[in-house]
Amino acid sequence: MTYKTNTNRNADLAETLVYADLIRRGWIVLIPSSRDSTYDLVVEIHGAFKRVQIKKMTAHKLPRLVERGNQKVTKNGKIRNSIDYAECGIEWLAGVDLETQEIYYYPLDVYASKPKTFSVKKHQSAPFPVNETVRKNTDY
Repeated sequence: MTYKTNTNRNADLAETLVYADLIRRGWIVLIPSSRDSTYDLVVEIHGAFKRVQIKKMTAHKLPRLVERGNQKVTKNGKIRNSIDYAECGIEWLAGVDLETQEIYYYPLDVYASKPKTFSVKKHQSAPFPVNETVRKNTDY
C-alpha cells in the first residue's frame, strides 16, 4: 500500500515530527481514535490534558483555521465544515516546515488573535513547555 497523494503523506509527516518532539520534551502524547477530531494530539502536561492541532506550512504561513467550503467527503456522505481552532478552544497550534523540519508552537491566547493565516517569520513562536522532572536512568 502506498500514499495516493502527498496531502495525507505530508500531514502524517508533520504529525509524526510534532509527536516525536513532544516526547523528546518529556511528555506523554495521546492520539485521537478518529481523523474527525478537531485536534491531532493530546499532551498530558503536569496532569492537565492539552490539545494540539498540527498544520503543515507552506512558505512559512500557518493557518489558524481551515476553510473547507462545506465539501462532501463521499457521495451522499457527511459534509466537512470549516473549523476555527481558536473557537474550538484548541490549546496549542503547531506549524511544521517539512523542508527544514522546524516546528513552531503557538498557545491559544496567542494564535487566537492572529489573522486566519499568519507568517511564522513575523509572529514569533512561543516556547512549548519541557518536562524538567524526567530523570536520567544511569543504571545500566
